[in-house]
Amino acid sequence: MDNVVTMQIGSTKLVGWKSVTVNRALDAIADSFNLSMVDVWDGDTSILTPDEKCKIYIEKTSGGKNIKELVLTGWIDSVNISADESSILVKVDGRSKSADIVDCSAEYLPSNSWNNTLLSTIIRDLMFDYDVDLDFISSAAYDKNSKLSLTINSGETIFEIIDRECKKRAILPVTNPYGNIELITSGDRISRDKLIFGENIVKASVDFDYSNRYGVYKVKAQKQGDGNGWQNSTNTIFAEATDAVFGKRVRRKIVVLDGAGSNQDAQKSANWESQIRAGRTGKLHLTIPTWFQSDNRLWEVGTLVYCQVPPLRIDEQLLINSIEFTQDDNGTLCNMDLVNKDTYAADPSKENKITKKSKKKGFGFGW
Repeated sequence: MDNVVTMQIGSTKLVGWKSVTVNRALDAIADSFNLSMVDVWDGDTSILTPDEKCKIYIEKTSGGKNIKELVLTGWIDSVNISADESSILVKVDGRSKSADIVDCSAEYLPSNSWNNTLLSTIIRDLMFDYDVDLDFISSAAYDKNSKLSLTINSGETIFEIIDRECKKRAILPVTNPYGNIELITSGDRISRDKLIFGENIVKASVDFDYSNRYGVYKVKAQKQGDGNGWQNSTNTIFAEATDAVFGKRVRRKIVVLDGAGSNQDAQKSANWESQIRAGRTGKLHLTIPTWFQSDNRLWEVGTLVYCQVPPLRIDEQLLINSIEFTQDDNGTLCNMDLVNKDTYAADPSKENKITKKSKKKGFGFGW
């Protein structure tokens, strides 16, 4: 048995998929999947229906042992069935359990507000009704997990609140294979394996794109505890961060900070915006022939991994920004997008490694 993908619905296990794709990304808290299989009409009702809870596993043999890893826990969103004279094809799309906190509006009765409360407590309160737990908080994230006062803005989703407050603290909320949330910071995950062209890399390409990068970032925010909106300039906070590398032409970006904040929140948001956009300037796209590292751990987003791709002039540690697990007629493959290792550094500042001028311009700046 090697690289067998199984979907489990209740006690029923389905195998023999025509194609499988599972997507994970640092900027999409809900993982997604797309599966297809050739069906045979036998008169029975199919269990592949929307709103069914499911788990996706992959099994393989390693060192004489059977390895079975959970890849995703979630729900089927949609099912498409097509038929011709020779076959019936079923396509199934879905997302991890955390999709509910992406889609659903936030509510915390009776007041929809918290005062002097830990961010982790607020997140647990927001997710309480949705069968989504907070499984892990890294030590670095917890250090920045200071108490705060927060009021839900009418109509905003649970994820919009989590994303906004985590960005202020340079925390990355991600989904694990159980469909639950983990709060990590860049550097929490280090790979065991290296990715080397000619050894374990099937295909590689790199893109450099400056269209979403700016020289100056200005953040505008309303002071905490003030209900007068934007009309009174004395109640408005402004912060600014610069990207010294991007200095050939004038490019400014004004960002409005959702919800109330402090001077520190606004400055961190400006620094964070500058750093992330600079880090995403360059993206390395890799295809490797396995979903696993050599220690039988699945590859994960937010992992730092050493990459050596001489034809692309890349020889350094990078950060996995997104992963696509695929299995089809081309075999079992893992497609990765990697970015500068400091893209999500826990404490971005005007002097961060990405945006400051230096003699050596690393990955993301060109050649």
